[in-house]
Amino acid sequence: MVAKEFGFRNNGFSVYINRNRTGEITSSPNKSLNLLKIKHGDMLFLFPSSPPGSSSENMDTSGSQGMRHIGVPQVVEDEIDQYLIKQDGKIYRNRDQQLCRHGPLGKCVHCVPLEPFDEDYLNHLEPPVKHMSFHAYIRKLTGGADKGKFVALENISCKIKSGCEGHPPWPEGICTKCQPSAITLNRQKYRHVDNIMFENHTIADRFLDFWRKTGNQHFGYLYGRYTEHKDIPLGIRAEVAAIYEPPQIGTQNSLELLEDSKAEIVDEIAAKLGLRKVGWIFTDLVSEDTRKGTVRYSRNKDAYFLSAEECITAGHFQNQHPNICRLSPDGHFGSKFVTVVATGGPDNQVHFEGYQVSNQCMALVRDECLLPCRDAPELGYAKESSSEQYVPDVFYKDIDKFGNEITQLARPLPVEYLIIDITTTFPKDPVYTFSISQNPFPIENRDVLGETQDFHSLATYLSQNTSSVFLDIISDFHLLLFLVTNEVMPLKDSISLLLEAVRTRNEELAQTWKKSEQWATIEQLCNGMKPILTLLLFLALGCAAKPKRQRTTSEWDYRSEAEKVNMKGCANLTVVLDNWKFAIMTQFKNLLLYDHQTVLPDYGRIKPLSDALDDLYKEFNALKERLGELTTRFEGVESFVDEMNKGQSQPPARMPIKIYLSNGTEYVYIYDQEGRLMKAVYRFPDQVWHVELLPLHQQLYILCAGVGIYCVSLDYQSRLAKQTDGGENDYFSSVLPMGSNACTFPDATLCTFTLLNDVLVTLSQVQGKWCMNLHKLPGPEDQENFPHQPISHVDITTCTGSDGDVSLAHFLPVLCCASSPSASEHKEGLRHSGGFVLEEPLFSLLFGVDAAMLDSPMILCGFPDGQLCSVPLKALSSPGSCSREDSPIKILHHLEEPVVFIGALRTERKSPDTEELPAYGDLGCDCVVALGHYGKMVAIKAAQGEEVKVPELREYYLQGPVLCAACSGGSCMYYSTHSDIYAVDLDSNTPEAEKVEDSAGTLPSALSPASLSICSVVALSLSSRESEGESELLALSAKGRLMTCGLCSPDDTQPVKMNPDKAGQRIKELLSGIGHVSERVSSLKKAVDQKNRALTCLNQVMSVSAALLSSQNGQKPIACTIAAHWSHMLVQNSLTISCVLENLSECSLERGWTFCIQLFASSCDFEESSSDAAATTYTFPIDQLLPGNKTEVTLPLGPAEGSKLELPFTVSCSLYYSLQEILGTASESTELLDDLFSDDSPGLSPDREGICLPLREVTVDILQCLRLDSGTEKSDAVTPSAAISPLPVDPLDTFLKLSEMQADLENVEGSDALAPRVLGALGDGYLAPSVASIKVSSELLRTALKDFCAGCEWVTYGHGKIRKSGHHVHAMLPQGEAPLCCAVLRWLLMENAEVDVLQSQEVAAVRGLAPDGGKVAVSDLDPAGPIQAVEIMIQGSPLANMCQLHHAVIRRIQALVLEQAAQDDSPPDVRVQYLHQIQANYEKLLKEAQSLRDNLCLGNDSDAIVEKLLHVYQQLRNPSLVVL
Repeated sequence: MVAKEFGFRNNGFSVYINRNRTGEITSSPNKSLNLLKIKHGDMLFLFPSSPPGSSSENMDTSGSQGMRHIGVPQVVEDEIDQYLIKQDGKIYRNRDQQLCRHGPLGKCVHCVPLEPFDEDYLNHLEPPVKHMSFHAYIRKLTGGADKGKFVALENISCKIKSGCEGHPPWPEGICTKCQPSAITLNRQKYRHVDNIMFENHTIADRFLDFWRKTGNQHFGYLYGRYTEHKDIPLGIRAEVAAIYEPPQIGTQNSLELLEDSKAEIVDEIAAKLGLRKVGWIFTDLVSEDTRKGTVRYSRNKDAYFLSAEECITAGHFQNQHPNICRLSPDGHFGSKFVTVVATGGPDNQVHFEGYQVSNQCMALVRDECLLPCRDAPELGYAKESSSEQYVPDVFYKDIDKFGNEITQLARPLPVEYLIIDITTTFPKDPVYTFSISQNPFPIENRDVLGETQDFHSLATYLSQNTSSVFLDIISDFHLLLFLVTNEVMPLKDSISLLLEAVRTRNEELAQTWKKSEQWATIEQLCNGMKPILTLLLFLALGCAAKPKRQRTTSEWDYRSEAEKVNMKGCANLTVVLDNWKFAIMTQFKNLLLYDHQTVLPDYGRIKPLSDALDDLYKEFNALKERLGELTTRFEGVESFVDEMNKGQSQPPARMPIKIYLSNGTEYVYIYDQEGRLMKAVYRFPDQVWHVELLPLHQQLYILCAGVGIYCVSLDYQSRLAKQTDGGENDYFSSVLPMGSNACTFPDATLCTFTLLNDVLVTLSQVQGKWCMNLHKLPGPEDQENFPHQPISHVDITTCTGSDGDVSLAHFLPVLCCASSPSASEHKEGLRHSGGFVLEEPLFSLLFGVDAAMLDSPMILCGFPDGQLCSVPLKALSSPGSCSREDSPIKILHHLEEPVVFIGALRTERKSPDTEELPAYGDLGCDCVVALGHYGKMVAIKAAQGEEVKVPELREYYLQGPVLCAACSGGSCMYYSTHSDIYAVDLDSNTPEAEKVEDSAGTLPSALSPASLSICSVVALSLSSRESEGESELLALSAKGRLMTCGLCSPDDTQPVKMNPDKAGQRIKELLSGIGHVSERVSSLKKAVDQKNRALTCLNQVMSVSAALLSSQNGQKPIACTIAAHWSHMLVQNSLTISCVLENLSECSLERGWTFCIQLFASSCDFEESSSDAAATTYTFPIDQLLPGNKTEVTLPLGPAEGSKLELPFTVSCSLYYSLQEILGTASESTELLDDLFSDDSPGLSPDREGICLPLREVTVDILQCLRLDSGTEKSDAVTPSAAISPLPVDPLDTFLKLSEMQADLENVEGSDALAPRVLGALGDGYLAPSVASIKVSSELLRTALKDFCAGCEWVTYGHGKIRKSGHHVHAMLPQGEAPLCCAVLRWLLMENAEVDVLQSQEVAAVRGLAPDGGKVAVSDLDPAGPIQAVEIMIQGSPLANMCQLHHAVIRRIQALVLEQAAQDDSPPDVRVQYLHQIQANYEKLLKEAQSLRDNLCLGNDSDAIVEKLLHVYQQLRNPSLVVL
């Protein structure tokens, strides 16, 4: 009968009468409930039945047992999980000698063992641990008083629940029962794996070899085991023993996995070896410097650690390898599958970083809700719902620019919310599951490297490993996989014994397997490969050698060879060969029958014979024409050779003008100006800083940043052009790379250099000092023996050191050479190195008479700090010059800004009677100029003094910043800025009418730069066409455009008659100038349009701001209404805030406005501002709000039941408009806002990046959050006797009961949500609520609440009191003026959304439920008192909730009193002396309470003191003051 009544079956459970499992009720059809004396209301206890042979004493009593739920599948967890469940896991501490005061067997708070999830302990580890272990997390869940009875490890689901029949399927319908919940991404507190350790470095090195040899990225699966990680309490470590590389296609920046047919076999072999797949690894390596072996550091906090695509892949793998967990209803929870990335670290070395993705990411990937972003690898994207799939909303929390925590929709989503980092280590003492050999067996799927797994590789491996221990030879993971997966003779069915030998390291088992027939066959196959390889080698040598007429043959001695054959393996070999034959013939037959197109050629692609003959004929004609051209060229060369032999050689033809270009990148271009062809392109490892030509040896010297000087032979480039077939412009299509090993003069400290015939002068910076070195250049035939050691050097000290200005580090020094006219041997070298020849007086005045007598060229140096100095070249080349006490350095001037150019000009024109002299002739230049980056220029010239020449120095200030400059052969200098090229003329000759006395030969007092209307030029140079007698300016733009500008001589005053070629060139230049002007006009037009749009938006913003700021006291044109009400969403009551924005103005709120709502907790201090409290900001962009329209925003504040709602709180609404989009960047918008607003402008946002207009601010307290019952009672429905309820007699008893209950609930997880339920279940009979009262003058209330009293009818009742039952509020009307109590009740609940209950009918009692179970009541004092007053009684439990109610009522009364005091200045008629006496009494009580508390701390007669203290508190809690 019991079994039938309770429905018991044999389901593994037993029923007991007692809790201690005594009095078991067995299943019997003859017993009834009456027979067992079981009555209605008795408690029965249901326990799982113990298996046979076990008892309750032997049951597992660990904490995780309490989490097993009915219906959880019986699964077998991993060995490491079973081991950790049985461990204690606590963190034991030694006795503290200073803090512990107990004996050796005692324990205190300073030495008691800690729990494994103690966050303070984990944070103080080195390094700190952010995530506790998974088993520590389980201990935390099961560590409370309930032992985890109310906790379940449930997997997240993003799919619609099936089986809902109340509506059509998606997309036609959905309900709250089947709809998946929204996901808010949080940092996961635990991780399933706490450490990743490779057994030894060889595993990782062999994996990285693929990238080292190919430069392509690579992928592999990690095979190992899970062990205990003792550094973290209850931690798990993934030990990696081998890496399996599946089929894949890798490039430098991508990986593609191919289908692996051997995956299941590999997992099976690994399981027999005691291993399992524990993770995956891939490389993301980019070489930075091949000489140093460094890699690029690309994965960091400024970029990303894992890309979104990699997170999705990791989530896919983790879903494929779930973590078996018996505590989850699904039987699995999370995953132990790890991700390892081989990438560059902060030290530019290869680092291994370990990661996992969170369970939330696994759910998003499993349900196909997460996508990667195409252009931002660090961002993911949550899919949007479609007709095929419903996707729940995904949110994450972020910090906005105001410092507030906001909730964002995960479109897009930073992947940092999904990643869990894991430390990856290598052991100090390496462990070897598999043996390590100097010649290891090739790794699978590396055919691209030429490393194949076949019997040839096996034979090579066995021959090279001569170890006597067979187990060491065969213990190779990749070799074992080959033995099982090879197609010739797979050993899948017969290798179990060998795998067991490798797993247990048993040499005897290995030797037993070695004697098997299978290994004998393998050895025979390997031995058979040796003669075949030898034969192939001889065949290759025979084919390579020169064939001979006579052939030598030798007979094969088959008898001696037959004696060496192992007959035991011969039978097996014969079977294998027969299998080969049958398989090959069958496969070839099938191909011929069914797939012949893969074997036979495609005859459709073979051209007809006529087409082939036509192609051959065309090719023959092309060769014939080419031969004719070569013949013509050869005739010219032959005639030239004949003339040379006869001594009648003519001057050679003019060489084509070549331009050597470098725009600051790693490329150098050689351009033929005559043929308009690019001759060569060289690519260097880094930026090119300087290029100079040495025409003597036909060599080009190039300085590469951080590498050194390269020497490129122009003859090699010419030979390269001749060797190419076809046109002349075909050979430069491929860039010529110049590696670091091709550097002629490697020196990473070099900054610039200059050439002078066979001398190289370099300038380098070492330890904050400049060092000038002199090198002797070798001849063209001795380039390989370049002398790296300098002939001499000199140190130059400037302020550009390590302690100088950091901005100067971006500038390079300037180096050039100046010579006197007498040094004729250097003139030709100066023309090509950027040097110049100075006339004799200026040379002597600048550098001194000693330098002029030495007849030595001078090296001019311009440094980034502005210093201009000179060094004699012969002082450098003379032996022992470095040790002289007198430094050869002479400082000429200091520009106080970085020097960018040094040059020379000829400012005096030649006389018409004198014959023309070249620019670099004997006369030379008469003025030296130096130009700074910011436009400061200095010119030095020799002027005529009274008796002798004296130096004249003038400083000019030009428009900067200057990028580059160049000097012509005359008096003009050209310099470039970002916006234009300017020309300045320093001609000292003036017209006769304007000539001033003694002004001849002097420098002009001011310069007037002339614009050439060419912008963005980064390099300038002048080239001269000697045959045509003219020069031109070459300019290279930042975009790589080469421009030429013809320069006319100052003497050419007569108009030149232009031929058609020059006219066409002139028209082309004009069109180019028009194009530049058109581009500038277009850019200016775009800027003007953008400014106009910005002004339009700004005008609309100013109109709205002016309308709001001008109506601060009256009705605002843009109104905002804030109301709090309760809603029933998702089958749960929740408090919501509704904010209605209504546009009552004539302006329209367009796109760009944002409706901001701030929620922050209000302080209980009535005078404290709430602006300093931590606020939560919600922003809602406004697309368009036309005049007269409104929009509503509803914010849920969380459920009322089971949660803790902080009351009161303040809701602040405002409009915000960001000005960055219309005014540009943040700095520009800040400057413009400073012009528009003052510093104390009310409309300016705190960050000065936009306009913030406050709309309304409302404080929401507990009175506004009351839920009023619609079933209010009439006044005649309740009698006065029924409303009487006793007030709490002993508040001490209430306080002690509440404290005891809270202490019992502290150890229970979720006690904050559980406490209200327990208190509600016990009822009012167990805990009496806390009470507070406020007495207010009836006259004050009657005067202030006239409107509320008018709505109440005057009814007379007998004397009554207030009754409060459960969560309801009963306001009984006493004898006398009944409407006053009704008016007070309406006034207190005036801002409540459900106040209509009090307005619709005559109300005698109102039932209401507060979010925290508080009650409010209103009653009348005894009319016999001196002042007629109303007492407002407040009840709540616990005490904190009552304080919230008390604060809400006091806030309203305070506002009421202030309002009435402002209207009536006459004081009330009260006894002031009596009030002063009451105040003195309360001050005396406060002092007495303080003294009692001090005595209580000292421990003097605690019982009596506590009784007195409670008596004092009761007097303080019941004041007799009345609010007037």
